[in-house]
Amino acid sequence: MKSARFRWVNLARTCTLSIDLANHICYFYFGYHNSVSDMFHSSSHI
Repeated sequence: MKSARFRWVNLARTCTLSIDLANHICYFYFGYHNSVSDMFHSSSHI
């Protein structure tokens, strides 16, 4: 019983970490994408 609970906590912690990582990747990807598109838009206005 105790090991099952430990395994569940471990799994939950791993899932939380991967969700965190996915959020960071999405944040960096979209942030980079937005800055690049902003550069293109501003350069096309000039």
